[in-house]
Amino acid sequence: MQRVIIALALFVALALCQRVDLSMPAINSDMIAELNKDETRTWEAGVNEVFIGKTYAEVRDMLISRDFFAIDEEVDVAPESNVAAPTSFDSRQQWPKCIHPIRDQARCGSCWAFAASEVLSDRSCIAGKDVGVLSPQYLVSCDFSDYGCQGGYLTNSWAFLVKTGIPSDACYPYTSGGGARGQCMTKCHDGSALVLHKASKYYLTGSVEATMTDIAAHGPAEAGFSGMLNIYIFIYNF
Repeated sequence: MQRVIIALALFVALALCQRVDLSMPAINSDMIAELNKDETRTWEAGVNEVFIGKTYAEVRDMLISRDFFAIDEEVDVAPESNVAAPTSFDSRQQWPKCIHPIRDQARCGSCWAFAASEVLSDRSCIAGKDVGVLSPQYLVSCDFSDYGCQGGYLTNSWAFLVKTGIPSDACYPYTSGGGARGQCMTKCHDGSALVLHKASKYYLTGSVEATMTDIAAHGPAEAGFSGMLNIYIFIYNF
């Protein structure tokens, strides 16, 4: 088993609350048309094909739809750094060999698994252990402290990465795009043995400044936010 030197999970909750009838269709053509009437807008609302034919309740179930932390869980907070955050930063220039492709979770509420596996993939590479793209599917299927396509706790996923680890995406490719969690397999899809890659630890950053400094030094962070359901329904063209 291989371990990465450090992994960071940042959790930010931006509470934007709105009461909606969860039985209503998620796509509201009248609302889209009304938004697009604003001639001062700098973006355009449109239909997100992923949510066509679904209710707000069904869309909610595709998202995390849970608290970011397990109940009564305490997570270490990283000490403040004496180094100031850079005034500008581009990870593509800083770590050009560690930029991995953008992924698509499709019709599965597995954003929590993608976010965690992508941070571990990137930070492993930045730390000098290029393990390629790691498998979100292994988290979805095998992390039973979370809920597969019905969401998960961000801290639970990182605890799993520390204790168990995940294989490469080539070994354990994503198959839950249709919304099914899938069976937890003990071998790679081709029958070869699993090689699990672990995080050494996870922690919170205590401020925006600390987060920026940590990203510039160690690589990407994971963040979660709470928002109005409409945020996910529209496609925004800027």
